[in-house]
This record gives sequence, C-alpha cells and structure tokens, in this order.
Amino acid sequence: MTGSSNPLFKSIGEGGKVQGFTFIGDVQGGGFVAQTNKGDILDITITVNSSQQDIKASSVEGGYVVDGSSYAGAVVAHNTGTINNVKVEGVNINADETSYAGMFAGYNKGTITNAYGEFYIFSSSTTGEGGDAVTANQTNTISGQYVGGFVGYMAGGEISLSYVY
Repeated sequence: MTGSSNPLFKSIGEGGKVQGFTFIGDVQGGGFVAQTNKGDILDITITVNSSQQDIKASSVEGGYVVDGSSYAGAVVAHNTGTINNVKVEGVNINADETSYAGMFAGYNKGTITNAYGEFYIFSSSTTGEGGDAVTANQTNTISGQYVGGFVGYMAGGEISLSYVY
C-alpha cells in the first residue's frame, strides 16, 4: 500500500489477522496497520518512500487517543495482541507533545516477536552558492513526550527476538 491515508484498519479484534502487506508513504492517526490491535499482525514491512532519485522516510503523523492518553507507532498505536515478523525501516513518527511513541507501538501489553527496526540516514545533494554541491544528512525520528525504541509505554506483555538500530 502506498500513499497518504488513515491506518488500514481502525481496530483488529480478537481472532483477527492481518498478514503479508508492505506499507510505504504517510499515515495519519496512530499506525500504518491499525489504531488498536487485539489480534495478530504477521509478516508486515513498513519501509522508505522512494520515487526516482529521492528517498525519504515514510511517516506516522499524530496519535490515537485511548482512555485519555495518545499513542503512536509505525505498526499500531495500541497493541494488546501479537505482532510477529515485522520490519520497520526508515519511518518518522511525529506524535503530539503528550503522546507515547515507539517504533512498533505506542502502547504495548501484547507480544512482539521477530521485530526488526532500523533508523536510516537520508542524504540529499543540492547546488549551493557558487555552484558547489551541498549534501545534507537527516536521520528519521520518533517524537512525542514518552519515546521508546520499541514501544512508548510497556504496560505488560513481552518483546523477544527483536532489535532496533
């Protein structure tokens, strides 16, 4: 799935399964796959947005509010289900100032296994004053009030066989 939109699902219920998608682009309101997850999210890739010569970060803008708190993650905002075999590469997460934000979920009380997250450095070259080439480097970011590499708020659950670098 490519482009700018809302999450694929508002909510994945118990017994629900989302499997085998690649996401590229920008999403509003919590996460690419869903705002809340109580089911299974399997074999998902969220990656950089590239067109011709430009490569830029895909992004999550804003959070999803649950019980008065705001959450944002590349995969889901609020997870009490299972996230397995998920890859997140070069994604910016721009939550509001009072949000919990993380690479995979803003809130986790579920299970995250075999998850891989990578921060990218993006370079762009332009011509500066006098015709000199100027290169600018930019890393992708996670922003909010409470930020974690994996999740913003770990309320329970488990993270195993996973890494972020």
